[in-house]
Amino acid sequence: MIYNNFNYDNKSIQNDFELEKVTKQIESELIEGFQLNEDDEIKVTFFAPIEIGVIIKSKEFNIKFSLLTRKIGRCVDIYSISVTNKGVGVGRKVLTKIEEIGKKYSCKMVNIIGPLKKSIKFYEKLGYVKKYTSPFDRDMVKILSAN
Repeated sequence: MIYNNFNYDNKSIQNDFELEKVTKQIESELIEGFQLNEDDEIKVTFFAPIEIGVIIKSKEFNIKFSLLTRKIGRCVDIYSISVTNKGVGVGRKVLTKIEEIGKKYSCKMVNIIGPLKKSIKFYEKLGYVKKYTSPFDRDMVKILSAN
């Protein structure tokens, strides 16, 4: 199987060995970036050719997101995020780290897929806006700057 549609550090992933190497490298970067320890869980899955799925479960937070390539370019989709202690800055820290990761992998935007109604004001404070005008669709987006 050839994984040639997702580039990592401007190189195409050509085989299973490279895929495993890249997956481990991304996992290491996330462990360091989120300061995870041995009690925390992380799973990085490469859904070739266009998506890397990540699940992190720690004592402070849980998050499920993907780095993916779409017609408009690369983006980060956050499917779920929860923090153990609200109001102490953990959610802001996690979202900031996700945005940094997105920028590193040349993502143009971060999407919050179906946030809870009670979380919308929190996301708005961090610069996220509603993606659609429909009252039935709560998805939010933040455009990442190039620098």
